[in-house]
Order: sequence, then structure tokens, then C-alpha cells
Amino acid sequence: PKIMIKEAFLKLLLEKDIQHITVRELCEKAHINRGTFYSHYLDVYDLKEKIEDELLNKITLSITETLSKAENLTDSYIFLTVFELIKNNSELSELILEKSSNFSVLYKFVELIKKIYIEYYKKYYPNTPLDKLERYYLFISSGCITILREWMLKNMQTSLEELAKEISEITTKGIGYLNN
Repeated sequence: PKIMIKEAFLKLLLEKDIQHITVRELCEKAHINRGTFYSHYLDVYDLKEKIEDELLNKITLSITETLSKAENLTDSYIFLTVFELIKNNSELSELILEKSSNFSVLYKFVELIKKIYIEYYKKYYPNTPLDKLERYYLFISSGCITILREWMLKNMQTSLEELAKEISEITTKGIGYLNN
């Protein structure tokens, strides 16, 4: 029933904002009774948070595994793996990345993986102060989120490989990226 609830919820979110979705309507769309819904979730906001957390946990795990395999900071494989995960969960990812009212989940995501990236950066720049590493991470993560949002809004026309390579170049070359 959880999969049916999730699918029905995501379909309803494509049609309307969460504050206009009722449990009754969700249960009808999922072909379940209200008791089944309430045995898993408190309300539609709890359902939304659990779905978001599930995706964020998948992304966090993917990032951790990818960074452990990356050969260096310029490895576009780092971005490619995460982008593939986002594309494979595109319906949910689009809702998270496209809805401007959903900045809380984006902030949660940025904070969730900040520690992972800071530790990764420390391997390559052990003498760099923590606050400088954090500013770099925030700058890069904000840019990646914005690029991903645009990519999704443009129906993912650019290949994942090309997008990952571009972002990798931007993060390593800065303004020099524009020379190519």
C-alpha cells in the first residue's frame, strides 16, 4: 500500500499544491481506505516528508559511495552518479527541485551532504580553514541545484554525461570554463 499511496500522492502533487490535497482524496486515488493511510502516515505533510527523506537518503548514500571511488576532485563521475539517481527518480526530483515553495527540502539536502563533502575536500586541501571549505561547498551546491532545476525545466535535453562534465569543469576551472 505504501507504493500505491506514494504514486497517488505524486500524481496529485502534479495537479495541485499540497495544502489542497486531502487524505480522503489521496485514499480514493490510491484505492485504499483511510485506516491504511493512517497506519503509515500522520497526514499528507508527514507523507511528503517521508518521501523526500527517502530520496535524500538515496542521494546521500550515492554521494558517499561515489566519492569513495572518485580519483580526484575533477572527476565528472562524481556528478554523473548523482544526476543519474535524480533522473531515475525524476517525478519526485522534479517536484522537489521545481517547486519554489519547497526550499526547506533543498536546504535539508544541502546540509545533509555538507559534512560528506567537507571531509572529501579536506583530503585534497588539508590546510584550508573549515569556513573556507564550507563557503566553497555552499557555492558549488547552490550552483548545482540551480543548473539541475534548469535542466529539468528544459526537459533534460542535455545528456547526463555532458551536464556532469560541464559542472565538473565549472567547479574546477571557475571563470576559465568560459574559455572553451
